[in-house]
Amino acid sequence: MKKIKISKKIKLETERLILKPGFYTDPKVLKKNANDFDNANFIGPTFPFPYKLKNAKDFIEFIEKKWNMGGEYVFHIWTKDKNEFVGSVGITYNKNDELISNLGYWTAKEKRGFGYMSEAVKTLSDYCFNFLSVRKVNATVASKNIGSSKVLKKNGFKIEGIRKNEIILKDGDIVDRIFYAKFKK
Repeated sequence: MKKIKISKKIKLETERLILKPGFYTDPKVLKKNANDFDNANFIGPTFPFPYKLKNAKDFIEFIEKKWNMGGEYVFHIWTKDKNEFVGSVGITYNKNDELISNLGYWTAKEKRGFGYMSEAVKTLSDYCFNFLSVRKVNATVASKNIGSSKVLKKNGFKIEGIRKNEIILKDGDIVDRIFYAKFKK
């Protein structure tokens, strides 16, 4: 499988946001913003709760290692006006088809409802289509995660399928996994 390489100096910008490689984030800032049960609930077992400083340090190290290897890239999102942390958005090349990218993201609790994640998802999806020769971007969402589904729909993603009772959330609920996709025009 061919691996893509994205420069560690990349900075994607929108009118309100800056997306930078996640390994430039202060672990204390990440810990403060990632320590949210809702994010941990929907992301799954790999996202700890409570989120401790060691988790933040380990994740930042993991991000840089994966970035250096190629094929997996996590950006942290910041507001332009106040340089406030918004959340995280990342892509991973599908191991079976180098022309497909998988998208994942989460938003800091205090930054939900402002359209920041929709803006960041659009920016990263456009980057995949325009600069990485990706023909399709996939994302999956727990059916109970209404906000995440709205972000994808707002960006032109369509439902491709649903797997019933596939995700066990941290709160104990068993929910469907919704598969979304967007194709390059």
